[in-house]
Amino acid sequence: MIETAALTQSSNGEANILCQGRPLYSRYSPSAAAERAVKQIPLEENCIYLIPSPLLGYGIASFITEIPESSILVGIESDQSLMAVCAPFLDALSEDRKFICYRTDSSSGLYEVFRQLQDGNYRHCRLIPLNSGYQLHKAVYDNMFSILQHFLRNYWQNRLTMARMGTLWIRNLISNLKYLKEKNIDAFSTDKAVVLCGAGESLEKTVPLIRKNRDRIYLLAVDTAVQCLSRQGIIPDGVVNLEAQFYNLKDFYPLLNKKIDLFSDITAYPASLRQGMHTHYFFASSFQDTQLHKSLKDQDVLPKEIPPLGSVGVAALYLAGMITERDVFITGLDFSYVEGKTHARGTPFHDWCYLQEGRLAGDVWYSFSKSRPSKKADALPPGAVSNPILESYARQLEDIAGSIPNNVYNLAERGMKLNIPSLEANEFSGYLKIGEEMTTDEAPRRSVSDLNNPLLIDALIKQEKEKLLSLIECWDKICKGKLNEEEIIPLLLGCDYLYFHFPDRQSLPNTAPAFLFRVMKEARSLYRRF
Repeated sequence: MIETAALTQSSNGEANILCQGRPLYSRYSPSAAAERAVKQIPLEENCIYLIPSPLLGYGIASFITEIPESSILVGIESDQSLMAVCAPFLDALSEDRKFICYRTDSSSGLYEVFRQLQDGNYRHCRLIPLNSGYQLHKAVYDNMFSILQHFLRNYWQNRLTMARMGTLWIRNLISNLKYLKEKNIDAFSTDKAVVLCGAGESLEKTVPLIRKNRDRIYLLAVDTAVQCLSRQGIIPDGVVNLEAQFYNLKDFYPLLNKKIDLFSDITAYPASLRQGMHTHYFFASSFQDTQLHKSLKDQDVLPKEIPPLGSVGVAALYLAGMITERDVFITGLDFSYVEGKTHARGTPFHDWCYLQEGRLAGDVWYSFSKSRPSKKADALPPGAVSNPILESYARQLEDIAGSIPNNVYNLAERGMKLNIPSLEANEFSGYLKIGEEMTTDEAPRRSVSDLNNPLLIDALIKQEKEKLLSLIECWDKICKGKLNEEEIIPLLLGCDYLYFHFPDRQSLPNTAPAFLFRVMKEARSLYRRF
């Protein structure tokens, strides 16, 4: 929080804000300067205009009347003392549905704000500073805007992915409902520093450092990195599991007789949750707020929600910030590769390429990596390439590193240059020692909460199954001419997870035969899965 802010008066009699000995608006004509600024802003359809530190609201009222109906103004105040002074001035503006103001300085709170705003309407965003309040916390607001940019990009990427993967996600969620009787990720904590391992080539160089300090760290690995570590005689303490398809099953083979902490998305591939003797901790990266999700929330059994971040490495960093208050060190999150070697030695994909090689096939790994779109850039080490998707994940990782409360350091010697402090191997032990000396209390490694009520979970499963059965019976009566198509709409509204991923441009649900036949196919399939 900055030095306490106070109201003052400008030379023309208008209210102003005085902070750290200087006014945050023009000392002569506060409103006129803000009005001139908004007149220079391009007007866009379907746009979120982010106003950092809206203060007294000068310029906002007139801008509200100018922006298209499909756009919205969102004010974000990161400082409590400023918000306390300015809230009465902003309350009147908030009565207009095209302006919303929030007080938050956390990334999790910001993601929740954006998730509530996005209803499939917004495609663009702009940052519009209207006063010097923005300069007080410029780095914070720039990071917030970057998070908004990545949120919108991920949202529309997820929409495309949803059309392809939505059915699988819901099937996995239904199959995994029984695991909600296990622990929520909130039930876990560690008092050790976390070393997060991705599956990039830089992991190989970090293995000796990990082995040397193994007892002093909590080793968290993405699923793809497990086999690389295990072949070096290192078993991670925890593994992050996001994959909804079967491709990562081989990642868990080295863990069949090992006891680890498995941090899984509730939509992860069900068979991956049955591998080994793991302690399960669940979270939900909600891709859509369906009626099924709402039912789970209403009964307080949906696991802790995190943003849908797309990359398992980025999600793992977000989770690392949740499970420890100590420093987080990353390696293997390269977001680039040398052509012919996309992953660290010993990963399942590395093995697959070797198995495919032969006199006729040649170097499968090199030909595979060359077949993908790639480009060289200044931020890459010599000989390395990347692509736009990996670059977007790298920027997202930087945003998460800047928004979680932990200090984040990069141990990787290779990979894309990140806006994250790098550490040499000889510095690592010293940073661990500093953190250990600062840890004064005897915090338990785990704090286990009560499990969800198994009877409640069973009742929810039964309730959803009955809803699907009612829907199927209603459809059968419609097919026999006993009911009109309109009578199925209320039942479909309660089962929107059947069609939330449909790419139809028309409003759903509706009575179009093409829609009804597809949605009933989904209903019968999911009913059998329940």
